[in-house]
Order: sequence, then structure tokens, then C-alpha cells
Amino acid sequence: MPSTRIAKGSSVYMAAVLEYLTAELLEGAGNIAKNDKKRRITPSILKRSLKADEELHKMLNGITFSMG
Repeated sequence: MPSTRIAKGSSVYMAAVLEYLTAELLEGAGNIAKNDKKRRITPSILKRSLKADEELHKMLNGITFSMG
């Protein structure tokens, strides 16, 4: 039976991981938007950013962006 205990610092670690992943995705999307001379990051630009980053694409394969 798996343990139900969670370490005190696990929430901080999880927040740091999510922040890093978000920063990576938005950095790539920002670069794509800038190259396309767009002022906004749209779901389609996020998808392109995901496909451009091999590691993120492998990890987040199968997710769905609404309106993307």
C-alpha cells in the first residue's frame, strides 16, 4: 500500500517545477511571437513552441489546447 505521507517541502518543489516549465514554454512562445511580429501569445503559438522544444514536446505529448 502506498504511503500517504507528503514531505513539508514538496509543495514548494512542485511550485518550482511548474514555474520552470511555464517559463520555458512562455520563453519559446514569446520568441515565436516576436519573430512573427505578433503582440500576443495565442494557443496556436503555444502549440508551435511546444513542438519546437523537443523535451517539452516529449513530456507534454497528448495534451490539448482549447482553440489551438
